[in-house]
Amino acid sequence: VYQAFSIGRVRFIMTDTRSERSPVGATDDPTRTMLGPEQKAWLKEELLGARDAYVLTVWVNGIPWIAPAEDGRDDWGGYDVERREIADFIVSNKITNLAMLSGDAHMLAIDDGSNNTFDTAGTGPGFPVFHAAALDRPGKVKGGPYSEGTYPGGGQFGLMTVTDAGNSVHVEWNGKNYLGETLVHYEFEYRAGGEPGR
Repeated sequence: VYQAFSIGRVRFIMTDTRSERSPVGATDDPTRTMLGPEQKAWLKEELLGARDAYVLTVWVNGIPWIAPAEDGRDDWGGYDVERREIADFIVSNKITNLAMLSGDAHMLAIDDGSNNTFDTAGTGPGFPVFHAAALDRPGKVKGGPYSEGTYPGGGQFGLMTVTDAGNSVHVEWNGKNYLGETLVHYEFEYRAGGEPGR
């Protein structure tokens, strides 16, 4: 199910967080996995390639990434050892052009990266994360905290607008309700060469 594709100078990497994962109730240790070894190796390869070839990389991740580390959680907080491995990989390889669209939370929520420092040192740099839901589902907060707040509720959706300005790629995230009203908004940009401009 996992795949990657490009639109202009943006690389989209979509991971499958369901079919290869260890059972939710298992103890969180180095053998416990969300992605499985094959997909995790593919993700790392994609992140490295996108770092060098694209101005912006968008990781489309099916469950909340920002969550407290705790056994039994049905999000990345319950798979903290593997999350830390991936975060260490991102930091040590200087992957600074990354943003995440995240799922499985019935809310609008945005984090600017300040609550997203899961590497071993805990120093980041974190990358922006956007939850854009709940569409037609009831609202519920999951994961967090998020720097721009949480907005649980049905009839909500998100828009991601990307503008390539030549020397940078500008991203605008808008979380809206069914009336078209903006509930949460965040903007950032990445410059060619991988330098964050936010």
